[in-house]
Amino acid sequence: MLSLNLLAVALVGAASSVLATPALVNRAVTPVNKPSIPAGPGKTYFYRGCYDELKGINHTGGKNALNHDITSSLPSVTLESCVAGCAAKNYKLAGVMNGKTCACDNAISSKAPKLDDKECSLPCTGNAGEICGGVWHYSTYYTNKSTPLPVPTSPATVGKGPDSYVHLGCFVDRVQYRTLGGASFSSANMTPTACTKFCRDQKYRLAGVEHGNECWCGVHLVSPELASPVLSTSSDCAQACSGDSTSVCGDDDRINVYGAVDDPNVLDPAILVGTNLLNQYLSVGCYSDSYEKRLLDGYSFEADDMTATKCAVNCFSKDYKYAGLELGKQCFCGNTVDDSQEVDGSKCDTPCAGDRAHSCGGGLRVDLYKSLLLSIF
Repeated sequence: MLSLNLLAVALVGAASSVLATPALVNRAVTPVNKPSIPAGPGKTYFYRGCYDELKGINHTGGKNALNHDITSSLPSVTLESCVAGCAAKNYKLAGVMNGKTCACDNAISSKAPKLDDKECSLPCTGNAGEICGGVWHYSTYYTNKSTPLPVPTSPATVGKGPDSYVHLGCFVDRVQYRTLGGASFSSANMTPTACTKFCRDQKYRLAGVEHGNECWCGVHLVSPELASPVLSTSSDCAQACSGDSTSVCGDDDRINVYGAVDDPNVLDPAILVGTNLLNQYLSVGCYSDSYEKRLLDGYSFEADDMTATKCAVNCFSKDYKYAGLELGKQCFCGNTVDDSQEVDGSKCDTPCAGDRAHSCGGGLRVDLYKSLLLSIF
């Protein structure tokens, strides 16, 4: 009888044990992006997509997609902590990648491609329910919901008044044949302002920034191996400055050049024309045009003796910053230009009606010039 009672007690205990131990359920959390993240009164960051970090590029200053890593200052990496950290440092862009890295900036590299959102799917180490980018891909947040993300740009003018330098363009540079062969220095805090000041102090009237952290000075904008400097497309100069990631400081073998406005004779005549500062103009390149939407939409006229100087003087005297020549004898004036309409210089091949040694555009192709003086103000 005793053994039966013990058996009954054992069965009841076993049943209770089974009832008290629930089956294990797999409740893995799927991380998600947050459409928006508040960052204090009146400030919100919005999800703007998945961007590549450019890990494959040999980094120097300004080569990253976002250049200011603040991970070490955060207690843990979540979307909220990263955005809050960037906001506290007055950055408008915040990015999280590799699940554990937070970086900030006020401009994203123009070379950083936007990827499919599925490329950013790693959970944050500080919150497994949130997505913190992908392997070397940023989940990117910005203070504006819809405007294009800002990219580094070249300031049109550095400095003020007679001490200022005007941007002349992006030029090819080589170690063997320097476009600017004078004094130089490198710095982890390079900016166009720092470079132009250095060159002016060294009595040079040309200054160029390259590789994000290099400054070069010169007397003439010309490579020893060439009859004239090689003007590159503006998009070739895209590397952010090591000291100001919103500004461009050249790129690999590309130098962003600035010229002092108080010295009219430092440049090759093919680039800078005219000895009178009021009428000096810079060659900007060849641009496409259309009848529906003119590249330059201001004053225009035709002349059987058209030259670049005739067109430029007419436009600048009417306070237009740009002068454009088309079909040999047409002149157009304007104050704004769409850089995306730049085309190969060989497309502007029609001789000027008043000077057949030089081209004056082509069929819906504009030889474009800008005023040196008016572009300063």
